[in-house]
Amino acid sequence: MKRLILITIIAILGVNSFAQISHGGRPLDWEGKSARNLDFEKLSAPDREELAMEDAVNDQYKHIPYRFGVEYEVDFDSENNGTWNVLGDGTRVWRLGISAPGALTLNFDFDVYDIPDGAKVFVYDPAQRQVVGSFTNQNASKQNSLGVGLLSSDKIIIEYIEPSSSGASGYLHINK
Repeated sequence: MKRLILITIIAILGVNSFAQISHGGRPLDWEGKSARNLDFEKLSAPDREELAMEDAVNDQYKHIPYRFGVEYEVDFDSENNGTWNVLGDGTRVWRLGISAPGALTLNFDFDVYDIPDGAKVFVYDPAQRQVVGSFTNQNASKQNSLGVGLLSSDKIIIEYIEPSSSGASGYLHINK
């Protein structure tokens, strides 16, 4: 129970106090037309019963930190996953759907976040109740990475918009 309370507090306070700076705007696909045809990379469902049993044991040891979530090793990038479209004006749009059935929230890090000037990244749930972004090249860390906060959904869509005027191609990679 105390683990659930802690996770709730982190989710409420953490997202607001540690959120990435958003540069505003809306995803191009805010009407959800492309999301209907998007193939989602599907992660295995977390076994909540097994996690609860592990937590019950670990809760007895105060030196063990509370579980925040379940981490999955993945290899998703803008070259080999998702879908690319080119709009009439030459703007390139990449969308990647990620699904983890039964998950309460999803978040991730771009371990490689390399986008040119003018490009934007949005992350949103398919029901369009939540959207984070836009993120630009100004959001990249010194290591060219970017952490994206929690979305309360078991499905998310990442939308990368690269205008033809950017003159360069970006690259995005997620490893966990």
